[in-house]
Amino acid sequence: MSATLCCRKFLRLWFRGTGLTMCSCAQLLARLDDMHGGYVENIKRNLEEIPYICGAADIWTSRKKHYFGYSIFWLDNELKRQMAVLACVKLSDTPTHKEIESVISQIHNKYDLIDEKI
Repeated sequence: MSATLCCRKFLRLWFRGTGLTMCSCAQLLARLDDMHGGYVENIKRNLEEIPYICGAADIWTSRKKHYFGYSIFWLDNELKRQMAVLACVKLSDTPTHKEIESVISQIHNKYDLIDEKI
């Protein structure tokens, strides 16, 4: 499959006239890292002025794998409800309360969330 995607004729056929270009896997990962960093900084900036937030954690199993999601909710200055998804991670095969506590702590640290705000 990668040989097909590297063929210039194939790329010209599919991307002709669209203004789109093909990027490598490394370029894509770098772009995603940059976008994620911007997302984190934007959330942190938005939460600086918010006195309180509500955090919601969810754990589920799919195909014998365990996942953890973490979202936050807050009211903005116009009293409109806002929300952000801060994490969605795969847990170990047998998640414990210590692992879940660690994941939540890492999220709080990453977004500079303090106990008094939550």
